[in-house]
Amino acid sequence: QGLGRHLQNLRAQQGRLAFAHFGVKVVGDLWGYCGAMGNYLLIGVAIFAPGWWSKDLPDAADPSVIASDISRASFHCIMLIQGFTLIIEAATDIGDLRGYLLRISSFLDSLDAQIQHPPPAGGDRA
Repeated sequence: QGLGRHLQNLRAQQGRLAFAHFGVKVVGDLWGYCGAMGNYLLIGVAIFAPGWWSKDLPDAADPSVIASDISRASFHCIMLIQGFTLIIEAATDIGDLRGYLLRISSFLDSLDAQIQHPPPAGGDRA
């Protein structure tokens, strides 16, 4: 009866872990997808409205300044996407590690219970 309870608890923990893993995966994929769209939006604004964010600079309409601004902003956007994606992947890995540790601790608890209360000698082990 005790082992069945442990297995039910383990199954419930695995269900919660799978649900959390799914949520983190969806957020990570959505972040990468929306981040790429944001990068293209940033490039589009820089191309079609070149002096929009740097109106007070005297050389804002200079093509080299525009190219430099696009390149710099795009680089920062891509680096932010990559950094947050790594954080989300680390959160997923930590969740997986938590699941493995939970399974191992449940297994060790079951073994400890078997050692503390061994089955009667000559009993059926099947």
